[in-house]
Amino acid sequence: MTTFKSFPSGEETQICVHTFSDAVSDVMKSMKRWPDCDVLPDLWNVVGEHDGDKDEPYYYIDISANIGSCVMEMLLGTNARIIVFEPYPMNLYNMKLTVSKLDRSYQDRLLLFPVGLGASTSASTIYSAEGNIGNSVIGNIIKDHNDQQFKEDEQLMIPVERLDSILDANAIKIKLVKMDAQGFECFVLDGMGSKLAQRIDAIKLEYAKKWLWMVRAAWI
Repeated sequence: MTTFKSFPSGEETQICVHTFSDAVSDVMKSMKRWPDCDVLPDLWNVVGEHDGDKDEPYYYIDISANIGSCVMEMLLGTNARIIVFEPYPMNLYNMKLTVSKLDRSYQDRLLLFPVGLGASTSASTIYSAEGNIGNSVIGNIIKDHNDQQFKEDEQLMIPVERLDSILDANAIKIKLVKMDAQGFECFVLDGMGSKLAQRIDAIKLEYAKKWLWMVRAAWI
């Protein structure tokens, strides 16, 4: 465990990081946050028409949440109700341990789904890079650099679902989606379906041309 400090609120809590060297965990240990998440509370505050109400609240959706750095930023820095998707078991274990130690008021705002998201229901292998579990790719190995290794015993089968098979477009309003799916973004967007997409105010995603091209090429 290490200290997490919210960028906008300054509030602190404990977050479970990997004990071995890993890109996100190492930054968390030194900076107490993952800087890519800093902008999310501001985005939450400026997009959409309102914050929702008791009968129909707005949601923040975190797709491929890693160990939960952005989840913690949104829990501590906003009043958002949060739905999280993280398919990789090692990240999922850490996030569940973090959440288990939070106050009940935070836990009640959070739903966690241990699945990957895509364009169809399936099972697929997820490949995780040594030293950077954030580079976990569904269905393909894509290296950050030529020397990066993907251990065979860390290549795992995971369930993949369409987002609109989990969330009912008639029963939810989504203010903000954060997506970092290592090139799988196009499939995730396909799996939203048009009705659910119309219930989303804003999407923040990572654009990595190499990953988008190689993942798409492998699945066509």
